[in-house]
Amino acid sequence: GPGVFIAAGAGITPFIPILEKHDAAGTLDCTLVFSNETEADIILREKWENMQGLKTIFTVTDEDADGLKKHRIDKAFLKQNLSRFDQTFYICGPEGFVDDVRSALKDLGADADKIITEDGW
Repeated sequence: GPGVFIAAGAGITPFIPILEKHDAAGTLDCTLVFSNETEADIILREKWENMQGLKTIFTVTDEDADGLKKHRIDKAFLKQNLSRFDQTFYICGPEGFVDDVRSALKDLGADADKIITEDGW
């Protein structure tokens, strides 16, 4: 359903068909927060940017890139870049990333039942 999709690197993979399905149905009212090491690592960036109704927030961790935030997705980043924590969150990426983002979301007021990770699919 609608919500915030938070991915790190190849963690975007399970979100690709979900976001494509929403886009094809015209029901894309979602946000994609996508972290990568470098700008060149952003998988399907143009596709995400061209989807109507998808808000994209890209961040890189290992380089300065024009127009991109250089920051890890952590509690401070989420607080600065998201305005609502009463929605559904979908997280996929390395285990430590998923655990850290889940904790940060809970600290920011997200309902634990609305935080979906790949182990809960």
